[in-house]
Amino acid sequence: MILSSSDWQGGDTENRDMRRKRVFNTVLVAALVLGVVGYCDHPVPDGIGNPWRYLVFCAAKEFITDISYLQHIVLSQQYVYAYRDMMHLFTQPYPSEVPGSNIRSSVIEMAGVKVRIYEPIKGKPGLQPALIFIHGGGFCIGSTALYDALVRPIAEELDALVLSIEYRLGPEATHPAAFEDCFNVTKWFLQHAADFNVDDRRVGISGDSAGGSLAASVSQYIHDDHDVPDLKFQALIYPVVQLIDVNTPSMETHKALFGVNGGLVTWEEAASFLSLYLLGQEDNVLIDAFLDSNLSLEKFWHDSIHAKYVDHNLIPQHIRDGDLFAKKPLHDGNRTIWEHVKHAFLDPRLCPLMREDMSDLPPAFIATCEFDGMRDNGIFYVNKLQEYGVKAEWKHYKGGFHGVFGPTWPFTFDVGREMFDDFIHYIKTHW
Repeated sequence: MILSSSDWQGGDTENRDMRRKRVFNTVLVAALVLGVVGYCDHPVPDGIGNPWRYLVFCAAKEFITDISYLQHIVLSQQYVYAYRDMMHLFTQPYPSEVPGSNIRSSVIEMAGVKVRIYEPIKGKPGLQPALIFIHGGGFCIGSTALYDALVRPIAEELDALVLSIEYRLGPEATHPAAFEDCFNVTKWFLQHAADFNVDDRRVGISGDSAGGSLAASVSQYIHDDHDVPDLKFQALIYPVVQLIDVNTPSMETHKALFGVNGGLVTWEEAASFLSLYLLGQEDNVLIDAFLDSNLSLEKFWHDSIHAKYVDHNLIPQHIRDGDLFAKKPLHDGNRTIWEHVKHAFLDPRLCPLMREDMSDLPPAFIATCEFDGMRDNGIFYVNKLQEYGVKAEWKHYKGGFHGVFGPTWPFTFDVGREMFDDFIHYIKTHW
């Protein structure tokens, strides 16, 4: 076959583009390696699991963060958008089908929301159980594509249908947008479960971090909705269930160990994402109040029925013994900020611990970690569920940290694998 000059030129252009892409990728990987080496100066407390792997994990994450800030400055792009772009650049989902796996994934729409659905290729006869998973990311980052490396193994281990919800994020969509999307998908799926060969009375819900908070909130509101069956269980991985107390022992200990800029998830990021999701913008007053552990008003603590549910005495003594914590004196926060955020802080759609009556909610599995500033949130939620007679199983993981969950290569941690195995076991035994 003889190629015309135009064919030849087109092929040459294509080859040049491929060579440029390879060179670019090589330079990018080299820069990442050099950057990671230069960033390996994070505090690593004694007892943290797989310390060298943790150090590299934090370094890689900080490198991506700094590149995102540079993109934000140079291109005048909102930082959170640049951060999302960088994360997706380095993390790609698996193809729909993977050799050796019985799971097929696809992206469909439910109740007007995109959902990544994982289904067994060879299904079993009769109606089967299913799991809904809600990803974390501080209500501002994360996606079903980024979480594919975690959710696909969950579906493979369960050999069952799993839904991963692409809910709206801040700052484009503010509270309660994320909750509304997750609730609407869950309700729609329960109403149409038979179409997916699923038993609507054997559907559980789960999530990590902000996703754990959303999973808890959705389970509450589904419980109140008599048009659909109750969820079978709620499996919550280091959930963020309250914001009225940002001065808990685990939060202050985390700051003492890592500082506000240390750890895999930094306090500055958490404060920024909170502001973006609640207000649609970065409000420096709110951010500073969060970092200073100073949001709620003193009068609130005297009058609120919720204060007893964040009592630090609820935290078991054997855990408190390891805290580097000196309680700050109670004083008034910023009144203007409090008036802006109190409706959200007391809203169970954002902070499920604020629900007054927990009676008859689905049973729960709640995982917390030793080196996690959000540790006490999970403990508070377990205590309140149990007070109202809900069967709540609490597992605490020494050496663990926020973000450790799951066998997500190359950052696989022994404690994350242990947590993953316990999570799978709980689901299999509660379906």
